[in-house]
Amino acid sequence: MPRTQKKENWRFIMNNERCPSTSENALYVAWRKSVKKRDGEKCILCDSTNRIQVHHIEKWADKPHIRFDINNGVSLCYNCHLATFKREEEYEYIFKNYILKLKNKNLVSNYELYIKNKYGDSNGQKSTDSEV
Repeated sequence: MPRTQKKENWRFIMNNERCPSTSENALYVAWRKSVKKRDGEKCILCDSTNRIQVHHIEKWADKPHIRFDINNGVSLCYNCHLATFKREEEYEYIFKNYILKLKNKNLVSNYELYIKNKYGDSNGQKSTDSEV
Protein backbone atom coordinates (compact mmCIF):
# COMPACT_ATOMS: atom_id res chain seq x y z
CA MET A 1 0.00 0.00 0.00
CA PRO A 2 1.46 3.39 -0.93
CA ARG A 3 2.55 5.60 1.96
CA THR A 4 -0.02 8.32 1.12
CA GLN A 5 -2.80 5.72 1.18
CA LYS A 6 -1.79 4.70 4.71
CA LYS A 7 -2.03 8.32 5.86
CA GLU A 8 -5.47 8.67 4.33
CA ASN A 9 -6.63 5.48 6.05
CA TRP A 10 -5.30 6.81 9.36
CA ARG A 11 -7.36 9.98 8.92
CA PHE A 12 -10.39 7.86 8.09
CA ILE A 13 -9.93 5.78 11.23
CA MET A 14 -9.53 8.94 13.33
CA ASN A 15 -12.72 10.44 11.94
CA ASN A 16 -14.61 7.26 12.86
CA GLU A 17 -13.34 7.61 16.43
CA ARG A 18 -11.39 4.41 16.61
CA CYS A 19 -8.49 6.70 17.44
CA PRO A 20 -8.45 10.15 19.00
CA SER A 21 -10.37 12.78 17.14
CA THR A 22 -8.95 16.28 16.86
CA SER A 23 -11.14 17.60 19.68
CA GLU A 24 -9.84 14.92 22.05
CA ASN A 25 -6.22 15.11 20.96
CA ALA A 26 -5.04 17.15 23.97
CA LEU A 27 -6.68 14.68 26.33
CA TYR A 28 -5.13 11.77 24.47
CA VAL A 29 -1.65 13.28 24.57
CA ALA A 30 -1.98 14.01 28.31
CA TRP A 31 -3.25 10.46 28.93
CA ARG A 32 -0.32 8.93 27.04
CA LYS A 33 2.21 11.05 28.92
CA SER A 34 0.64 10.15 32.27
CA VAL A 35 0.70 6.42 31.54
CA LYS A 36 4.31 6.52 30.35
CA LYS A 37 5.38 8.50 33.42
CA ARG A 38 3.58 6.10 35.77
CA ASP A 39 5.30 3.12 34.12
CA GLY A 40 8.73 4.72 34.29
CA GLU A 41 8.99 5.28 30.52
CA LYS A 42 9.57 1.54 29.97
CA CYS A 43 7.69 -1.50 28.70
CA ILE A 44 5.84 -3.29 31.48
CA LEU A 45 6.44 -6.66 29.79
CA CYS A 46 10.14 -6.61 28.89
CA ASP A 47 11.51 -3.43 30.58
CA SER A 48 12.72 -2.03 27.25
CA THR A 49 12.96 1.75 26.99
CA ASN A 50 12.99 1.77 23.16
CA ARG A 51 10.01 2.96 21.11
CA ILE A 52 7.55 3.09 24.02
CA GLN A 53 3.88 3.22 23.07
CA VAL A 54 0.75 3.28 25.18
CA HIS A 55 -1.85 0.54 24.85
CA HIS A 56 -5.49 0.72 25.95
CA ILE A 57 -6.41 -2.26 28.14
CA GLU A 58 -10.11 -1.93 27.36
CA LYS A 59 -10.59 -1.21 23.67
CA TRP A 60 -10.94 2.41 22.56
CA ALA A 61 -14.14 1.74 20.62
CA ASP A 62 -15.79 -0.43 23.28
CA LYS A 63 -15.29 1.74 26.37
CA PRO A 64 -15.50 5.45 25.52
CA HIS A 65 -16.14 6.38 29.17
CA ILE A 66 -12.66 5.17 30.24
CA ARG A 67 -10.65 6.14 27.17
CA PHE A 68 -8.55 8.64 29.11
CA ASP A 69 -8.47 6.84 32.46
CA ILE A 70 -4.83 6.27 33.39
CA ASN A 71 -5.81 2.84 34.74
CA ASN A 72 -6.92 1.83 31.25
CA GLY A 73 -3.45 2.09 29.75
CA VAL A 74 -0.06 0.42 29.92
CA SER A 75 3.31 1.26 28.39
CA LEU A 76 4.64 -1.24 25.87
CA CYS A 77 7.64 -1.24 23.57
CA TYR A 78 6.91 -1.47 19.87
CA ASN A 79 7.63 -5.22 19.70
CA CYS A 80 5.47 -6.12 22.72
CA HIS A 81 2.70 -3.89 21.40
CA LEU A 82 2.81 -5.76 18.09
CA ALA A 83 2.61 -9.05 19.99
CA THR A 84 -0.71 -7.98 21.55
CA PHE A 85 -2.31 -7.27 18.17
CA LYS A 86 -5.40 -9.48 17.68
CA ARG A 87 -4.64 -11.05 21.09
CA GLU A 88 -5.84 -8.22 23.33
CA GLU A 89 -8.13 -10.47 25.37
CA GLU A 90 -5.23 -12.80 26.17
CA TYR A 91 -3.19 -9.90 27.53
CA GLU A 92 -6.06 -8.13 29.30
CA TYR A 93 -5.64 -10.19 32.48
CA ILE A 94 -1.90 -9.45 32.62
CA PHE A 95 -2.46 -5.73 32.16
CA LYS A 96 -5.31 -5.51 34.67
CA ASN A 97 -3.24 -7.45 37.20
CA TYR A 98 -0.38 -4.98 36.70
CA ILE A 99 -2.72 -2.04 37.38
CA LEU A 100 -4.13 -3.80 40.48
CA LYS A 101 -0.62 -4.29 41.86
CA LEU A 102 0.13 -0.60 41.31
CA LYS A 103 -3.06 0.40 43.12
CA ASN A 104 -2.27 -1.91 46.04
CA LYS A 105 1.29 -0.57 46.24
CA ASN A 106 -0.02 3.01 46.37
CA LEU A 107 -2.61 2.05 48.98
CA VAL A 108 0.05 0.52 51.22
CA SER A 109 2.34 3.55 50.74
CA ASN A 110 -0.48 5.95 51.63
CA TYR A 111 -1.40 3.86 54.70
CA GLU A 112 2.22 3.78 55.89
CA LEU A 113 2.45 7.56 55.47
CA TYR A 114 -0.81 7.98 57.37
CA ILE A 115 0.46 5.84 60.27
CA LYS A 116 3.79 7.67 60.30
CA ASN A 117 2.03 11.05 60.40
CA LYS A 118 -0.43 9.96 63.06
CA TYR A 119 1.82 7.95 65.39
CA GLY A 120 5.34 8.86 64.37
CA ASP A 121 8.12 6.62 63.14
CA SER A 122 9.87 3.95 65.23
CA ASN A 123 11.65 6.71 67.19
CA GLY A 124 8.37 8.43 68.04
CA GLN A 125 9.04 11.26 65.58
CA LYS A 126 5.99 12.46 63.65
CA SER A 127 6.45 13.26 59.98
CA THR A 128 6.21 16.82 58.75
CA ASP A 129 4.72 15.62 55.43
CA SER A 130 1.16 16.72 54.96
CA GLU A 131 0.31 14.51 51.99
CA VAL A 132 -2.30 12.45 53.82
